[in-house]
Order: sequence, then structure tokens, then C-alpha cells
Amino acid sequence: MKKITKNTLYLALLLFLTTACYEDKGNYDYSEVPEITAEGLPEQVTLLQKADVLSIAPTLKSSTEGIIREGDPNYEFGCLLYIRSGRLPNGSRYIDINEERKQKIECIPDVGPGEYVCWYTVTDKRTSVTTNFKVDVKIVSTTYEGWMVLCDEGAENHVRLDLISVISKDRIVVARDLLGMNAPLLRNAKKIYFDAYPKDVRGDAIFISSEEGIYEIDNASLETSDRNDISCSLFLKALEDEKPDVIASVYFNNQFVITDKGNLYKRNTWNAGGGFEFPINTLISNGKPEFTLAPFIGTMQTHNAETELIALLYDKDNRRFLKWDDAKEELCASFSDPENALFSFSTGKEMIAMESTKFALATVYSILQDEAHKRYVYGINLAGKSYQQTYYRQIEATDFDKAKHFAFHSLYPYMFYETGNKVYCYHLQGQGLIPSATLTLDGEEITMMKFNPFQTPAERLSDTSDEFLEQERYLIVGSYKKDNSDPNNGIVRFYKFDNTNGTLTEVAKYTGFAKVRDVTYRERWK
Repeated sequence: MKKITKNTLYLALLLFLTTACYEDKGNYDYSEVPEITAEGLPEQVTLLQKADVLSIAPTLKSSTEGIIREGDPNYEFGCLLYIRSGRLPNGSRYIDINEERKQKIECIPDVGPGEYVCWYTVTDKRTSVTTNFKVDVKIVSTTYEGWMVLCDEGAENHVRLDLISVISKDRIVVARDLLGMNAPLLRNAKKIYFDAYPKDVRGDAIFISSEEGIYEIDNASLETSDRNDISCSLFLKALEDEKPDVIASVYFNNQFVITDKGNLYKRNTWNAGGGFEFPINTLISNGKPEFTLAPFIGTMQTHNAETELIALLYDKDNRRFLKWDDAKEELCASFSDPENALFSFSTGKEMIAMESTKFALATVYSILQDEAHKRYVYGINLAGKSYQQTYYRQIEATDFDKAKHFAFHSLYPYMFYETGNKVYCYHLQGQGLIPSATLTLDGEEITMMKFNPFQTPAERLSDTSDEFLEQERYLIVGSYKKDNSDPNNGIVRFYKFDNTNGTLTEVAKYTGFAKVRDVTYRERWK
């Protein structure tokens, strides 16, 4: 009897548990959680600050319900714009650009230029599940990136700065006359100096030079004022009877100025507040100036080694090359001619031009002229602090003795020079002039010519595409139509040189400038 009862209870319990499990299984909802997808959402957009509309209007689909319509009460939408680095002026890292929680968003973000990430969210209010979608947003100003064009305007050659502004790969806008209402009246523009790596300022540093001296440019607006005259702002004691004429940076922490009197000044930019103090155009420690320098400074353009802090200079009094390096920071040094020298560093000639290139990593080319007006090209390589003599030749080519502007290719051994309305191409390795690369700009006067080696390493530039990087090997030619009826007859052209067939092909042309004196790219990096 006891055994029967025990077995009966066991069967009853088993039946109860089986039934309970069956009933419990029926209480769970195993329906599919909808997957939300978005079509028509861009991966990246570039917007012009305070002008372009950010449009987020994707077609949303639920895997169980199909297309999600505007106003569907089951869903809520959000959108936050995050700055990639740093903080916004309000102290936060993001702003809410969809406070009305609409499905489709159109707004002009009230933020400054920079790199942002837009997070667009869709929340199913029934399940509280949120799906996120990412859009990279780049906001730029008309002064953010592009080709800075320095001009002389009108009969009195008033200095003007324009910008071929690169908003995106497919959008270029030319911004005119950017120096601002408070800019001093400068005349006879000379050069734009761009420093991608200053240590004592936030961001890059930009300077323009004219016969009135050198002025620093605001790196947000590209404006300037009397307060930006570096003879006061960057010198520990304001210059009195001389003006800055040339400025150059030696990668990372040294900056040089040569004045119109031929004096050389140096400052360390590693720490904020460092200024130019006393001239160092001397070979004696703590000595007084003993020679004057030609207005040229040769530097490395590859920027691949912080330790190679060197510069090439030219003593115009004694007509010789000089050097500076970080071993003797407060003075210059002379050269001893090496065995089997191509030339003597004491040339006895007048310096006409000097250009720093990336050819063979770090070749500085100089053009010198003797008393018979014969001209020579000197090549000195700075890599490894070697100051190696790599090239020397008297150039006997059409009108070379009359040329005012020169440009040396950074990849191939070619020199370009101009005479009036013609551009000539000269092969430095003995082949002479390349007739197929001669340019003739009828009715125009060539006012500048150069290549523009990028300072920022290729992998760090904002655009690392081959198409973008190719631009540093474009020959840039500035010209001016001789018809004086229009003060904005200036033209900037970019040419690609093909060394296989010796031809120059125009790849871009921009008009509406004054007399173009210099063109320099304002780089941006990641």
C-alpha cells in the first residue's frame, strides 16, 4: 500500500510539472525584435560654416513593419552632433540638433569649423530599443583650407590676399580681399609664409611680406592689423631702423628672420613668449654683426627628422655660403670646401635666387651671377646635415640671364624659368631646354612661378588621395593681362609636368585676381 501511494504521488507530480512547463512556455513572447535600416544616409558631408544646410533625411525601414512614415507614434528620433576633439564653446562635446525629434532634419549647425560626428538615432518606444546611425561631418569656413593668393592691386600696388577655398573635392569658392577693414595699407607684396608646425600658437601660422615688413595673419579669418607687425609683436625689443624681409621656420622649434639690412634673427618657438632678440649674423659667439645676408633661407622640406635643425644662408658681403645648425644656435658657421668639390662655398658671385625642394629628400638650389652676368645653378643637399654638393653648372639657355622667377621640380631634375610671357623648361642633367614644355601666354605678363611642397607628411594631411598629393608637383604660374582696363586681370594656373614626353598640361585655372605675387596652399591635417 505504501509503495502504490508513493508511485501514484510521483506520477501526479510529473504530470503537474509537465503541464506547468507547457503553460509557462505559452506565457513568453518570442516575437522578432525589428531591425531598423536606413537608406540615403551619407557617410560623410562637408558644409560651409553658417551657410550650408545639414540634411538628414533617410528612408527608414523596419524588418517587420516596412517603411517607417513621418509621424509614426511608435518611434522617436534624435540627433546629436559631437566634436571629434576638444570641446565646444559651451563646454560640452556635443549639441542637440533635433530638439523637435523629427524624422527628417534640416538645420545649419551653430558650431565652428572642425571635424564632427553626427549620431542619428531611432528609438522604438514599444521596446525601448535604440538604433544608431553615424555621419561624419566636416564644417569649414571660406578661410579654412585652400590656395592663398597674394596680390598687388591697383596703380599703387596695395597688398591684397585672396583664397581659392577648397570646401570639398567637388566645391571650390574664391574668397576675395580677406585682410579685413583693420589691415594696414601695405604695398608691393612679396611672399606668403605658411608654418604648419609652430609650437607657440594654436594651429598653424601664416605671414605675408611686403615692402612695409612682415605681418602675421589671423589663422581663423586671415585678417591682420597694425598689431600683427612682427617687428613689434615677435621681437623682444621693437625694431627701429630695419624691417623684417624674410621669415622661415626650421622644423619644430626655430624661426628665422632676415631684415632689409641683412641682419639675421632667431627665436625658439617651443615655448610661448619666445621672441627675436639680437642679430646672429656673426661667426663669433656673442659677437656683433660682421656681415650682411642675402634675403634667402634654405631649409629642409621633408620634415622627417626633428634632429635635422639646419639652414643654408648666403653672405652677400663676402659672397659665400654659410650654415646654421642647432649645435651653435646663436651664430652662423662657414664651410670648408670638401675634397673633389664641385664648387667652392666661397663663390664670389651675387645671389639671385634660392629655392628649397624635396628633390633627393632635401636639395636647396641657388642661382648665382658673376660680374659678366653669367648665371650658374648650385645644388646643396641638406639631408643628414651633410651640406653635400650635388650640382653645379653654368646655364646657357635662352634669356636665362633675364629671368626673374624660377621653380625647381621636387621629383625630377628640371628647372623652370620665365621671361615676360614665356615659361622655359631646362633639364639639369645635361639635356638643356625642353622645347615641348615651353609655355607662351599671349597678351600676358608672368608675375610669379613656383612649386608648392607640402609641409605636412602625406599620411597626416586631411586628404591623402593621390589626386590631392599630386598638387605639390604642379607648376603654379601667376600672370596678368596687359590690358589695364580691369584691375582684376590676374590669373592663376596649375600645370602638370609629364617627364616622359616633356609636356606641361593645364589642370586648373582661376581668374579675377590682381597682380599675383605668390600662391601657397593652406594645409590641414588629421
